[in-house]
Amino acid sequence: MGKAKQGAWGTVQGSVNNLIYSSWKGIPYVRAKPAVVRNPRTAAQQSARGAFARVQALVAGLPELVRMGFAAFTDGRSAYNAAMSYNLKHAVHKEGKNSALQYHLLSFSEGNYAPLSDCTAKQQQKEVVLTWNPQVPVGEWSGRPEDWVAVVAVNEEHTLPLWLPAVALRSHARYELQLPDEWLAGKVHFWLYAMRPGVSEKMEDSVSKGGYVGIG
Repeated sequence: MGKAKQGAWGTVQGSVNNLIYSSWKGIPYVRAKPAVVRNPRTAAQQSARGAFARVQALVAGLPELVRMGFAAFTDGRSAYNAAMSYNLKHAVHKEGKNSALQYHLLSFSEGNYAPLSDCTAKQQQKEVVLTWNPQVPVGEWSGRPEDWVAVVAVNEEHTLPLWLPAVALRSHARYELQLPDEWLAGKVHFWLYAMRPGVSEKMEDSVSKGGYVGIG
């Protein structure tokens, strides 16, 4: 039952039907009671939760890249929320009651800096050779041969992504990555980013959209 505080015109606290009345820092607010979930463990619910949790772990594991890469796409939200919204919409495929994560559609940066093109990955035992076109793409891009190249690696069998900032220059056109032993099984995905050296006034102009390649 709701109770009036400070007289008939004071703050109401407690619950009335499905509404809960309370206050935060002196500001009254009301919220609805959560709906009762009759069957929280159906296959469809578990599938959806699994895809959501995977996206959440990857986005949360790349805070600096996401902060820069989604700076221009926040629309009043945090960069983290913008990245979550983008990936849940574009990278989670729903078919019937099931949800599946499509890794090649994941994005940790939608930045405006000159991207890397023709990205490839070739595995040689424990080593992966990543290559890209060293030329800056033609168009209205800002980019240079001395741009940094950063790498994100994700193994489908492991929760957290591997973030390797500034491992090479754009002009190098190549980077050799030693995979952890526990990553030798399972499919591995890579995203290659070009980044402006130093600090830019606009974060979204400091990092490119990622070039995706996968192995395994």
